[in-house]
Amino acid sequence: MIFKKAIQKELIKKDPTLFVVLQKKKKTIEELKKDDIPKYMEKEELALFLKTVALTKA
Repeated sequence: MIFKKAIQKELIKKDPTLFVVLQKKKKTIEELKKDDIPKYMEKEELALFLKTVALTKA
């Protein structure tokens, strides 16, 4: 948005970020295994899960 405003005010002629692509670092399998994944549900999540299961059984 800053560069668009600068172009509008004719401070610059073109947006230098126009064709920039940010790359994400891909995780390896080992890194994915190390990630902490909670092995429990919060009370509200459990209630929603049980309600959903009950609705799909009916």
